[in-house]
Amino acid sequence: MDDMNYERAKMNGKAESLSVKNHFCTCTAADCLHHPNNHGKGCDACIEKNLKEGEIPACFWINVTEGVEGTTEYSVKNFVAFYQEHACQAK
Repeated sequence: MDDMNYERAKMNGKAESLSVKNHFCTCTAADCLHHPNNHGKGCDACIEKNLKEGEIPACFWINVTEGVEGTTEYSVKNFVAFYQEHACQAK
């Protein structure tokens, strides 16, 4: 849903804002403009940004292992390598 349609739905009472208390987001970058806690659009803004940039959202990385500090390149290619390295170690 684009911003205009979201705002229109919100004005008509058809869009609900997510609260910090009930969102499951595991991303630790809470200062990011696209983080679900910083607006009422859930994961949409983050997913949209990542798709446009050819990246995988941080929550996928964190789902593999919590130790993603130092990761600076969130491309699909790097995620595959990261997954193969970390997920295979856990098994």
